[in-house]
Amino acid sequence: MGRYASREDAVDSLLTQPAVVDLHSVVRKCVRASGYSIKKLEPLCGYTRDIDLVDANRALFKIEAHPELDGPEFTAPDDVAAVEGYNRDDCLSTRGLRDWLAACRKALIADGVHVPWPDLTPGEPPDRIAERQMRIDAPPQPYGSQRYSCN
Repeated sequence: MGRYASREDAVDSLLTQPAVVDLHSVVRKCVRASGYSIKKLEPLCGYTRDIDLVDANRALFKIEAHPELDGPEFTAPDDVAAVEGYNRDDCLSTRGLRDWLAACRKALIADGVHVPWPDLTPGEPPDRIAERQMRIDAPPQPYGSQRYSCN
């Protein structure tokens, strides 16, 4: 969960709810493709990006570097627009992939193939995540209260 490993339980809870479907795993199980990134799958679902990937990556690199080099006030509006467009393309492409998969499912059902929905029972986060979150949420111990072994 990143650098600080906080809120893992909230994120895990969100991801195990019935509203979230892992399209990546669905596609990997159901489609034979040369790659499974959203960009590689766009030709299958007919999505065309508005923002050129090279331009978006260049803009993203510049935006990531500005806080350390110049400060955010020097970020060019065109770079911000390119990254926003790139993110919008990712969202629209994902929706297009979902719609394409739903259409494929509908066609299979029309041909008499049984295609069940995934189990929509909410899941529980693994115990290890709950235990780790308890350690993160615990108040800090006073200095010297923990014993360390050099063995």
